[in-house]
Amino acid sequence: MNSNELYACFTMDCEQIDELAYQGGPVTWELGERSIRGYCETLLEQGLRATLFIAPQAAERYRTTFLELAGAGIELGLHYHPQDHGYPDFFGAFTSEEQDQMLREAMDQWSQALGLTPFVFRPGNFSANDGTFPTLVRLGFLAGSVSLPQRNFMEARANWVGAPFDPHLAHRANRLLPGDLPFLAEAIAPHPQLYGYVYINMHYPERSLREMEKYLGTDKFVGVKYNGEYSRAAACAPENKDVFTLLEKSYRKPLLLHTWGLPEHGNVVAYSLPAQAMELALAHPQLKIVMGHMGGTEWMSAIRAAEKAANLYLDTCASYADQDKVGVAVRMLGADPVLFGSGATEGSLFMQKGAILDSDLTEQDRSQVLYDNARRVFDL
Repeated sequence: MNSNELYACFTMDCEQIDELAYQGGPVTWELGERSIRGYCETLLEQGLRATLFIAPQAAERYRTTFLELAGAGIELGLHYHPQDHGYPDFFGAFTSEEQDQMLREAMDQWSQALGLTPFVFRPGNFSANDGTFPTLVRLGFLAGSVSLPQRNFMEARANWVGAPFDPHLAHRANRLLPGDLPFLAEAIAPHPQLYGYVYINMHYPERSLREMEKYLGTDKFVGVKYNGEYSRAAACAPENKDVFTLLEKSYRKPLLLHTWGLPEHGNVVAYSLPAQAMELALAHPQLKIVMGHMGGTEWMSAIRAAEKAANLYLDTCASYADQDKVGVAVRMLGADPVLFGSGATEGSLFMQKGAILDSDLTEQDRSQVLYDNARRVFDL
């Protein structure tokens, strides 16, 4: 990774109004909604996305706004101030068991308002303690904005002096240390119908190989995911040959490959084109490759690629709706290589499933796309 590169993320805490909030908020509900919309729309116009950390009371008040923004690609997470729910102190002052109870109550209120489940979390004031990360994992959270390195705000029970500055896996016992707490692995473990991918990034080849070795031998992880836009190397690039040969020959599990038709994330050239997926598929004929987003803006190119490589499959999820692209794919390829993709938790599940239900498919084809093909491809 180029040490001169600067990475930024955009977030906003969405609070209830000032007169109701323990630590303040917008003066009126109308001002709050206008601020949320303006912030997100400004970012979306520039091709950027954000995470909104939403207090349960705000989720109830701004339900329609949040669901519209989620449909546009904005991530929705839970934000929590204990004092706004009748508790006498900041989040970091409570035991793991108490935090568990508090968050279950907040998650229930948040989910009833939005009809969704929160998977990311930020505590008010970044207040936390050594029991917080295990609690979040136990409740199914996959990520969070929990630490604020160098903050020493003891009144808010938020001491992060010495915490790592970079994104990292949490430690099981000490919030100030990087660890190996597998948020995803522990989140899906109690749920027999949930499975995961091992995400690899070729900026970190050794770590990626360790993750593959650790999880691909289990039944709960059904494949690997790779995004060339983040690694700035197409999957078919020579430096990736060994890792995908290992996946093909040793682990024998599928690859979910991000595909799109344009450069993304500030890149000048594209690293996720359907043509690059086809090149990889032809070089690794025993490797099942699922083209995530079905090529995005180049979904017809993805269909053409799948015509030439029998080990290419199409994942239907996208951040926008094209008229009956699923029906076109099934008419050209048959239903076998087309798989329903939810895009969770980034996109709207309702839109993704609606694209299948509205497509011109027979009931048998629709059943294959929604269920049967995935069972076959992932050997479930």
